[in-house]
Amino acid sequence: KEIKNALSHERVPFVIISGDSEIGDYNIVSIDNYKAAYELTEHLIKNRGYKKIAHITGPLDNNDAILRKKGFYDACKNYGIEVKKNWVMKGDFTKESGEAAALKIIEQKSKPEVIFAGNDMMALGCYNALANSGLKIPRDMGVAGFDDILISRHLNPPLTTVKVHIDELGTIASKILINKMNGENHSVSQKIKVAAELVIRKSC
Repeated sequence: KEIKNALSHERVPFVIISGDSEIGDYNIVSIDNYKAAYELTEHLIKNRGYKKIAHITGPLDNNDAILRKKGFYDACKNYGIEVKKNWVMKGDFTKESGEAAALKIIEQKSKPEVIFAGNDMMALGCYNALANSGLKIPRDMGVAGFDDILISRHLNPPLTTVKVHIDELGTIASKILINKMNGENHSVSQKIKVAAELVIRKSC
């Protein structure tokens, strides 16, 4: 509410990055989190044959995390995959929260075949939890992430994830902002989604 109120009175040109369109009629540039999460989950089901999939969410007051969770759920629903409630754990995008969530998942009697972590830092936490539990990736349990941070390709095994073109996001936002600063006002605010790219490696 505070942000919405501040923006409604702001006279300095601005562009919102990774914001929820419900915040108002503003220029918004964001990653297509929903589509990317859907396609990653679809890959796990269609191409890798997984039927027991867990998900570690980001903080659920975060728009990116909400959309990634929805993409995961919708893909599972459309392919007839049951999502067990105790296989969906809340994280906060940190390695520590991913490790804690993964430990809760693997301690259960009925275990999933793969964990889709809502970002790569939480996936890194999953690696730690599985290693400390004596489980091998992907032999005993697969792991997938989201973001394709630098360390992801250097993990053992390298992490299957979603590459976020954050540089493109910034470039588009900057161009919109410069146009606004130059007085090129558009009557309709732009809502631009930047596609993310599935990166298939050896973790699942």
